[in-house]
Amino acid sequence: MFAITAVVLPAATIAGSLMWIGRTALTESLYREQSETARRISDRISIHMEHVRSVLSIGASEPGLAVFPRRRQEESLRRLLRWQDSFKEAFLIDEHGQETAKLTSQRNRFVPAAMLISRKNRAEYLSPMQDGKIFVSAAFFAADRLPYLLAACPVSGRKAVLVARVSLANLWDLVNEVQQGQPGIAYIVDTKGNLIAHPDSLKVQSHTNLENTEIVRSFLEGRVGHDSFGVHRNERGEKVVALTLSVPDLRWAVVMETPTRDAYAAIRLMQRQVIRWTLICTVAVLIFAFWR
Repeated sequence: MFAITAVVLPAATIAGSLMWIGRTALTESLYREQSETARRISDRISIHMEHVRSVLSIGASEPGLAVFPRRRQEESLRRLLRWQDSFKEAFLIDEHGQETAKLTSQRNRFVPAAMLISRKNRAEYLSPMQDGKIFVSAAFFAADRLPYLLAACPVSGRKAVLVARVSLANLWDLVNEVQQGQPGIAYIVDTKGNLIAHPDSLKVQSHTNLENTEIVRSFLEGRVGHDSFGVHRNERGEKVVALTLSVPDLRWAVVMETPTRDAYAAIRLMQRQVIRWTLICTVAVLIFAFWR
């Protein structure tokens, strides 16, 4: 009995240590891989939004834009939509909060003067006029069920505001370019847990809200990066290794998810090999000991 214990106990201890070390190393590798991918996605979104702000700022800097006659303002709006594909609508608001010209990319039509509205109580007018800075709204869904946001820039010393309705439909293209070849999925949620971009576009068009899933709830509670990393259950109740990373300025989150069966496939194979060879070596040593 002593001989058996002397052989089995050290072997079991070594096998357990190897499996623990392997799992710890793999978990750390998963965290690095997910966080690096999420960071690249976040950076791409930030660069895209910086370009949006830059184009809008250039359009707003046109001399005389605030006092141009309506036809000249419409020409400026047409030029703005040509500069940036993600701009699906552009309009000018005068110093009293009234729209003076509006162009929509749908059929490239200008909105008739009789249909221009007052925006004097809306954030896209109030914020740039008060702060003198570019304003970016929260994401919202339009009639086509796609996500948008409004970007607004003061014009000519706050004599007017130039506003663009920015489509977020191309966000998944940005995400997919970065994530291509990586395991699992990445998606983006806003401050309410609403999907902004996802591999399944129907989930976005269906206005899916994920605030009740474990990983998104961790983001809404302020836990991102390593604080959010771990095994969670997704919206289907499946176990996934996941983390969230915030997108600066927009206060959105990039969420990375990898099914645990895929994430830990390598460690399960290693564990089986360690157990198999531990048993083989233990039996061989015992046979040799008793045979002598």
